[in-house]
Amino acid sequence: MEKNLVNVVVPCGITKEQYCDIPSVTAVSKFSLTPRINEDWVTKIINNQGKTVALDGFNIEFESPTKEFKELELIQRSILIVDFDEVCANDSSKSGWKFVGDGILIPDPSGEKAFTLSSKISEDGKKLYVLIDKVGDTGSSHGQIKYVDVSFLFVASYTDRTGQETVYLSQDPSVGIGRTIGN
Repeated sequence: MEKNLVNVVVPCGITKEQYCDIPSVTAVSKFSLTPRINEDWVTKIINNQGKTVALDGFNIEFESPTKEFKELELIQRSILIVDFDEVCANDSSKSGWKFVGDGILIPDPSGEKAFTLSSKISEDGKKLYVLIDKVGDTGSSHGQIKYVDVSFLFVASYTDRTGQETVYLSQDPSVGIGRTIGN
């Protein structure tokens, strides 16, 4: 399985000689989700050129700052923005897909000890934000990053043309969360 790597980067502009007013410690990644009733759902990452690449999972790498700026780890975060694909998003009738509940379900939250994960739904259920932050030690060593695998399911409902609403869960999109070892 090919995994796309999403990086949360501690700013390289913060050194002993130079300080940045607003450090860039947030990585924002956009995804397109195609839910299906009797088939696997398709998750695609949207690259900087606006092209989508289908994926089965991905890794998020939190880079550690130098010892002098260790406190930056506390404000690092990765924001995943998930929209339904164009066909689902352009359904102007009362029928269609929308995220429900928290938008995600984590069947085994035991891996969450090394980080926090939260979600928020907006735009009448058409957009989901997932925030990953407070990433601690994931067991990495110098030169080798270790990822904590997180299984989560998207939770969405489909309302048919008669007004009947049914809740569906996606298959696991497989996310690895890791922190490098600092200098």
